[in-house]
Amino acid sequence: LYAGLVDAFIPSYRIPEFLANLVQIDTNFEEQLPVLIDAFSSPPPDGTLSAMHDTINACFDADQMGEIIKRLKDQHQPERQALLKLLATKSPQSLTVTLAYLKKAKTLSFDECLRLDY
Repeated sequence: LYAGLVDAFIPSYRIPEFLANLVQIDTNFEEQLPVLIDAFSSPPPDGTLSAMHDTINACFDADQMGEIIKRLKDQHQPERQALLKLLATKSPQSLTVTLAYLKKAKTLSFDECLRLDY
């Protein structure tokens, strides 16, 4: 929800009941679905994304992976060190390709992004 990628959060323990109710909708699906989602959704648990917002903005807006790594190394904050450790486990080439795709995606619509992926 924080990133704006979804509209509602349904806790995993409620999904079987949600799905059971979903398959029972036989008329006015477009009207009943939002009501059903509202009935089963709840506020999401606190995530780490919002807590890391400043670090993400400060480090990950660079155009090159090398610059992102440099920015992460510039300050010895635990969250930055954890990110460095995580990035070190990934393929440098895949990180570079992913960064290029993310930069390109900023200029595309959602539908264009999906077409780019497939």
